[in-house]
Amino acid sequence: MVEVSSLAATVVGVNATPTVPEDGDKSDSVKATVPRDLLILTEQVQAIYRASYAVAGAHALVATLLFLGLHEPGNHMLLSVWAVGMGLMVVAYIWSGYIFKRISPGPEASPLWARRRVILGLAAGVLWGGAGAFLFPAGDIAGQALLSLVLIGFAAGSLTSSASYLPANDALVVPMLVPFAIRTGMEGTKTGIIVGILLAIYLGFILNGARNINRVLIESLRRRFENIDLISALTVEKAVAEQARQSAESANRAKSQFLAAASHDLRQPLHALGLFAAALEEKIRYPEVLSIVNNITASIAALEALFNELLDVSKLDAGVIVPAWTNFPLQPLFDRITAEYGPLAREKKLTLTIMPTRLVVYSDLILLERILHNLVSNAIRYTSTGGVVVGVRRCANQARLEIWDTGPGIPEDQQDKVFEEFYQVGNSERDRSKGLGLGLAIVRRLTQLLNHTLHLDSRIAKGSVFRVAAPIGRLEKVPQTIVAETEEQDDNLSGKYILLMDDERAVREGMAALLTEWGCRITVVGSIQESMQVVEAGGLIPDLIIADYRLREGVTGADAIRQLQSAYGSNIPGVLITGDTAPDRILEAKASGYYLLHKPVVPGRLRVFLNLMLREVDR
Repeated sequence: MVEVSSLAATVVGVNATPTVPEDGDKSDSVKATVPRDLLILTEQVQAIYRASYAVAGAHALVATLLFLGLHEPGNHMLLSVWAVGMGLMVVAYIWSGYIFKRISPGPEASPLWARRRVILGLAAGVLWGGAGAFLFPAGDIAGQALLSLVLIGFAAGSLTSSASYLPANDALVVPMLVPFAIRTGMEGTKTGIIVGILLAIYLGFILNGARNINRVLIESLRRRFENIDLISALTVEKAVAEQARQSAESANRAKSQFLAAASHDLRQPLHALGLFAAALEEKIRYPEVLSIVNNITASIAALEALFNELLDVSKLDAGVIVPAWTNFPLQPLFDRITAEYGPLAREKKLTLTIMPTRLVVYSDLILLERILHNLVSNAIRYTSTGGVVVGVRRCANQARLEIWDTGPGIPEDQQDKVFEEFYQVGNSERDRSKGLGLGLAIVRRLTQLLNHTLHLDSRIAKGSVFRVAAPIGRLEKVPQTIVAETEEQDDNLSGKYILLMDDERAVREGMAALLTEWGCRITVVGSIQESMQVVEAGGLIPDLIIADYRLREGVTGADAIRQLQSAYGSNIPGVLITGDTAPDRILEAKASGYYLLHKPVVPGRLRVFLNLMLREVDR
């Protein structure tokens, strides 16, 4: 079988985009595309020249046997001349094969080498035909049989070596058999004439067989070159796709790094602002001043909601959220949706209809509730008239939750984009009341995490429906509801000694003011070095250490808490507070083993959290 690997690089090269040489010479900068027929000819020529040594050996061996078989005193001179010619022809085959292999001519030289092989084949055919015409042993049946066997066998054997290029094959076979067929018919005998006719018919079969072999070979070469072109095109497409993927990943990393840095830098002052506002609220007793403080607190809460959405995306990207799979009924979840969003819908004069259900699903209760919250909130936000319907359908072993709205609808070409971060339809002015554009991005990430299918259908001016399919659960496996303690717990912060470490002065002052207002004793430090000075000065062991996760000089809050625990010789509980939303940083903080809070921390939640921690220590 003819190999095409030697031309693969050529095909790819000539079909590639032309390039300009570095030296600026543009005369050869654009290579003409090599025609397919020339590439096929090159493979044919390579095939026949690769067989040169084998063909030369066959010529030499058969010619030697024929010389020995026909050698008689009467034809000694003529046979010797023929033998010398055959020897020269064998040398020519060997030499041409050697030269061709050494210089490895390219496609542009293939026609020249093809003509040379035709000439060489013609010379060999004439020599063999001369043997059939001039060395014909008249009256010697054995000699004629030997000559017939040699010529017919050699003509058939030529199919394996020269049929790849028909002109070379015809140049060898036709002059090889025609003189012998004519000479046999000239005997004038009935047998001679029949043999001559049979030789002519045999020649026709040989030529036809060579054409069949050549046609199959050329078709195979064409298909191989087509495959090479396809592979080349696929390789280029793959390279382009890979480059696009790398560019997208690079852009995504840059976006994540920017968001993480911006989020951290913005969370710091926002966190401090929340602490100062909470401390101020504790001191204000005048209603008109308290109203202003409440407005400040509301604005801080709105900013906190936006940052929390960024944090949710970062947590999902970091893979730190692990679903807690359980069976639970949907109706209590629907009841909470009604309680939370019913007032908001009524405020916008919309109807919020929650269809009752007895279905049980197998999912993560908190994550699935977050998905529904985001979808219902999104539906109410973008619906001006009409209403929102929430229901569930059972489809085989799936519970398909559906959220319908009568909003403006989403254009078909934007239905995939609405699940991207920060993309919002109809909010080019970036109205904050319409959200940040992260709700649906979080929905998509959560459904992927839970392996729940998410589908969107929407029609312009008609509305949209979001469908989330979760597995049907089993009622008998629903855990008994654990009734939480409702009694109000005593505040546990009064008199507690807390060591606070943060490199942001505003955060330190805001946290110190708030904790002092709650009755805590506070020592504030800005670095691990300052905290070590507090340890060396002696005094009480802190009841709790609160540290910012990212301190100066690459030190983390986790490192600082561990050093303080070692210095005090006590396993003091520690809390990390961070404004970072980078997935890698979240993973690092989670791996430290300490409780992690994210800035801005709502003062009320912080107070409950610290009380729970200290109460747990007291036990």
